[in-house]
Amino acid sequence: MRNTQHEKCNSPLALWGEGAHRAGEGPGLRPYGKAELALLYFPGSSPDVARAKLMRAINRNKAWSRAMARTGYYTTAKEFTPKQVEVIFHYYGEPG
Repeated sequence: MRNTQHEKCNSPLALWGEGAHRAGEGPGLRPYGKAELALLYFPGSSPDVARAKLMRAINRNKAWSRAMARTGYYTTAKEFTPKQVEVIFHYYGEPG
């Protein structure tokens, strides 16, 4: 049986293949500081508040938390890896 979960994801990785990013097409899969990425989702917030909102969303969703853990995510990390950004895009959509 084919895994269609990823097909529902709007992430550039799902659309163009691993390691791909097209200029001008969304924020792309690259490392992001936690506050940097959170501010894309919550642009009217301070960096600390935006980061707290994003982390709260991740922690309240058990499937999302487990998916992040599978990428090697740990809570004291200062930035998200490209794989973790892909997971965030999958569960929260791309910012913007």
